[in-house]
Amino acid sequence: VMIALVPNTWHGATAAAAASTVLPRPAVRCCTAPPEETDSDAWQFKLLLLAVAVGYGTNFPVGRLMNEALPAAASTSGRFLLAALALSPFISRLDRRLIWPAVATGLCDGVGYSAQS
Repeated sequence: VMIALVPNTWHGATAAAAASTVLPRPAVRCCTAPPEETDSDAWQFKLLLLAVAVGYGTNFPVGRLMNEALPAAASTSGRFLLAALALSPFISRLDRRLIWPAVATGLCDGVGYSAQS
């Protein structure tokens, strides 16, 4: 049974045209992985996900230890230095027009973060 939701389809040629129009069905992809993608390749992504979860899970205990052992300014500077080192490989991919605004934004963020703590 085909139901057409077209205005004024109950009379004349419009109804016949709507009834005879069959829309193509979208291609349905099966739920199985293609042959080139196997579960043996997924271990890398699972390992990366585990590393990120461990990193997030240890953030608060390590931050507490840093705050007890170091002054606030030193621990904040160390965290920003680690973040800068982690993100530095992506600077070369950044559009040249955005480098200085990104640096200015980072500096303002660092000053604001340091001023609040």
